[in-house]
Amino acid sequence: MIQRVLPKCETNKYGCKLVQHLVPPRSGKNITPQVHLGDGFNKKERITKVAMIAVERYAPSEEKNLQISHLCHNATCINTDHLVQESAEINNSRKNCVGIVEIQLPTGIQRGQVCTHQPPCKKITECNPTTNDDLSYVLGK
Repeated sequence: MIQRVLPKCETNKYGCKLVQHLVPPRSGKNITPQVHLGDGFNKKERITKVAMIAVERYAPSEEKNLQISHLCHNATCINTDHLVQESAEINNSRKNCVGIVEIQLPTGIQRGQVCTHQPPCKKITECNPTTNDDLSYVLGK
């Protein structure tokens, strides 16, 4: 299944493998694509789960609150380096995380890890501050 999907994926500048061609056109929805598992299966499954199973990094659990988190914060990404299985609580705590701040300075681009999660978020927040107040806002200070 995943081998049929990967050739259709686009890779963005952050390394996300995007499966937007599987996302139904719904404006404003942050939706993880689902795929039909083929003949003999009567349900759809999240493509992130299929990707994690394919690389043997998905562990079925009795815990109902385990989810697959997108470290890159991109719901259409299936790059397994950007996915981790963790509790719903940790997954939800990532929603407002800045991740890595990329700041455009006169001397060039500087990056700094602001995320405190483990493993850290891979989301990159681009920033071109015009004042110190702008930079403080991005860094959450």
